[in-house]
Amino acid sequence: MATLIIGCDEFLGAELTRQLLASGDSVTGLSLFPWEQSETRTSRLTQLESNVNARHFTYVGNLGNLSEEVENKLVHINKVYFLPEFNAELAHQEFILHLTLKVLSLVDTIRPAHLVFGSHYCIYKASALPIEAHNTATGHPHSVSSAIVKAIESLLHGYCAQKQLPITVLRMFELYGKGASELNLISRLSNALTKAAAINVSEFENHILDYTHVADAAKILVRAMEHNARPQANWKEQTDNLSSSYAPWQIFNLGTGKGTSVSGVLKLLSDIKKQPISIINQRSSEPQCWVADATPILTHMGLQARTQLQAGLTKLFSDP
Repeated sequence: MATLIIGCDEFLGAELTRQLLASGDSVTGLSLFPWEQSETRTSRLTQLESNVNARHFTYVGNLGNLSEEVENKLVHINKVYFLPEFNAELAHQEFILHLTLKVLSLVDTIRPAHLVFGSHYCIYKASALPIEAHNTATGHPHSVSSAIVKAIESLLHGYCAQKQLPITVLRMFELYGKGASELNLISRLSNALTKAAAINVSEFENHILDYTHVADAAKILVRAMEHNARPQANWKEQTDNLSSSYAPWQIFNLGTGKGTSVSGVLKLLSDIKKQPISIINQRSSEPQCWVADATPILTHMGLQARTQLQAGLTKLFSDP
């Protein structure tokens, strides 16, 4: 099966590409950024092009300046992943919104059988309870960032309903693992621990987050694509009603369902790396909490992230 990964040099996209190549899939990769690649992204591409299964991998350039000639050569693609890596910079999310229009133009040319989009948990308000994929609190964006991400989801939804294209949206919680950038939270906490025995946690957000190992996330992406969201038998005949009740429009949280505080992660890292640590300026205020309710994806597809945080961190810092 021919697969296109838009964002193959992103953290999750690179891991997904490796897993698909290992299973014998033919993968075409696109970068999201038209400007000069960062060192991290360049390194990921280099590793993919030197992969033992690299003969099944084709990198065709940047989405932003993709030529019509190259675009027309992608018509054999039948599975498309759109996997931007969201971060805290508003300009970055605005750029992804701009790129989404280019993604829709490309998908219109390719006409794949299924589209999978990696969304982000920023659309949710912090909650003391595990966040449900269809939580009504997401009805009104609570920040510009959440509004942008919801707008991207809505654009994809509207397009896929009109074109009768199955789509699965997976809202990603905090990812970690080998190949993450220095901006990744686990990477930042690890670097802080390496540089100092005393960690000022006030320098980090007072959050309890759901941490998902990137390898787990990639495996779930593969299975979600194969599952194809089980559209209703008659959805293609419902041409007069383009609502989500007819289009196979599915949203799931991709997380573990368990939360860990920043100080908790630091203590785990201290034990794993055998580095003494002193946590200072720990806030007494109630932390913001983003923990996934991963029950729907387990119920609907039988999928779940299985790697516990301690096991994942131990593997991360013990691998060469």
